[in-house]
Amino acid sequence: MRLLLSKKQRRRLQLLEILIKEKKWFHLKELATRLDCTERSLKEDLSNLRSTLDEFLIESSTNGIKIAYEDSIGLEVVYHHFYKESRAFVLIEYLFFHKDVSNEFICRKFNLSYQSFYRLIRTINQKLQTKYNVKINLNPLNLIGDETDVRFFYAQYFAERNYYMEWPFPEFKENAVTDLITFFFKLYGYPLTFSVIKSYKVLLTVYLSRIKQGYFIDMPTTFDDYKELYQGVENVEEMLRYFSLQLGVELNEKVLEQFFIIFIQENFYFSPESLIEASKTDEYAKNSTTFIKDMFKDLCYTYDLEIENLDEMLMHVHNTSHLVRRELFSEFLLFDIKTNTNEDFRSIFPAFYDDLKNHLITYMKTMKHYLNEEILKHMIYTVYTHWERLLPQLLRRRKSIKVLIISRFDDHHAKSMIDFLNFYCTDNFEFSQMIKYNLTVKDIEASDADVVVANFMMPELKKKPFICTSSLSSLELVEKLNAFFYDFTSA
Repeated sequence: MRLLLSKKQRRRLQLLEILIKEKKWFHLKELATRLDCTERSLKEDLSNLRSTLDEFLIESSTNGIKIAYEDSIGLEVVYHHFYKESRAFVLIEYLFFHKDVSNEFICRKFNLSYQSFYRLIRTINQKLQTKYNVKINLNPLNLIGDETDVRFFYAQYFAERNYYMEWPFPEFKENAVTDLITFFFKLYGYPLTFSVIKSYKVLLTVYLSRIKQGYFIDMPTTFDDYKELYQGVENVEEMLRYFSLQLGVELNEKVLEQFFIIFIQENFYFSPESLIEASKTDEYAKNSTTFIKDMFKDLCYTYDLEIENLDEMLMHVHNTSHLVRRELFSEFLLFDIKTNTNEDFRSIFPAFYDDLKNHLITYMKTMKHYLNEEILKHMIYTVYTHWERLLPQLLRRRKSIKVLIISRFDDHHAKSMIDFLNFYCTDNFEFSQMIKYNLTVKDIEASDADVVVANFMMPELKKKPFICTSSLSSLELVEKLNAFFYDFTSA
């Protein structure tokens, strides 16, 4: 939904993303070409960002432009800035907290002429409807449309707009929402973790707010199956009255249905056992689990992997494919955090990543699921993060880097360097030294070393990557080797 930003805001956002991601000096001409703008516009952008973003130091020198910031600063700062700068997003947020406001009131509050107001609403609706079945209705103003889309849009907005530990809903007590979710999640045996609770607190509080304002989603017919699980619980009516008072919403059956509609849908399972049991009688569940099993079997065979939590992975992949716009960061508005994470995964073992992606595309098409790039990214992320010990297994498959250590002092110094590097470097390196009194450059170039390390220069060495340590500390050498490993294995 970057389309909701102005053209200038989108360019400034892209500029910051380039500077932060690539972490190098850029000449103005190069940046202007990449951003498809004039150097004059770029200078204005840099001046604006310097004055509005205190967290970043945008440096200028004869080398060009580069950005610097403290280790404690994250990308969130960038997106928070543009959410606050965007009149469209500010208006949409205001409508979340204020139902049925008049056109005249909004014009006064945002200091808009009627012409500017109608142009803004028209632009917002055009941009929103490129992706979501929602729009701002006029007089009174409300964001309406497909209620699933409305709820997801707002939940994702608040997840990106605020810092992770912030609570953006003054109308609802955070502790009360936490207690309500915990009560039902424990009842249904759904796993409780810090990140799960944080995500569902934002998501379900948006649901509560929309319910309180009178917006509902058409329900499936399966709620009775879930209702039976809590109706027999001791003191459940008393607990629901307590939560109703704390949250200011009567938690009757209709509201509970709406609150937990994420889980109350066909083909969603709370446990691996329930999915496996369903696959014995339900043709859809059977086809889904069979395909997922075959996918993991093929990946394990091709890459010599083990999957210790196969049953759990069947459930995770199956459920994730049904959580379109029901799970935070399954899509993004401004902050494409899943792409950043998935690029890290792909860099570890690109062939595996591409095979997994192709399997998931085939699965989604076979099961006739809605498929786009964002859903696919979310599915890939789910496999990487939920498959136990996947990353260590993939990392062990990568070729070790053979490092030849040579010292101008003596062989004992070379051996001490190897001992030091064995301690500080990972198992991805094999360190060795050549015990040969008449060692030549030809000998070194004929060795099986991938990289040579020595504490003296060797201008004659042309056929091997070479690191001279005479200007490096030992820890700087470790950094150099790790960077070499990343570049070597990525290539």
